[in-house]
Formats: sequence, structure tokens, C-alpha cells
Amino acid sequence: MANMVYSSTTGMIVMLALFSDLFQELEERIEQFEKYGDIKPGYQYEPKYVINNRLTTLGKKELKPNGLD
Repeated sequence: MANMVYSSTTGMIVMLALFSDLFQELEERIEQFEKYGDIKPGYQYEPKYVINNRLTTLGKKELKPNGLD
């Protein structure tokens, strides 16, 4: 039972990390559009919170099972 809770919590954190990355990318694109009038050619978002379904160091630091820091 404890493993199920851990897996569920971990899954929720990864989903939150994915949402955080989507939101971060959107913010970067809006910033570029406001600054340059368009998105720079070749723009590629670099994930900050989750890569290949694994939390990055920043994701582990900022997203905790008991809340956000």
C-alpha cells in the first residue's frame, strides 16, 4: 500500500512538472513575441523540470510531495 501512495504521489509530481515546463515554454514564447514581434527562428525550448519522465535537479528542488517551495 505504501508503494501505491508513493507511485501516485510521484506521478502527480511528474504531471505538475510537465505542466510547469509547458507554462515556462509559453512564457518564453510570449516574451520573445513581445520583444521581437515573433518567435526567433530555430527556437527550441529546453525543459527545466522534467526530461524523459524524470525530474531534473530543479524539478526535484522546486516540486516536493508535500507542496511547492
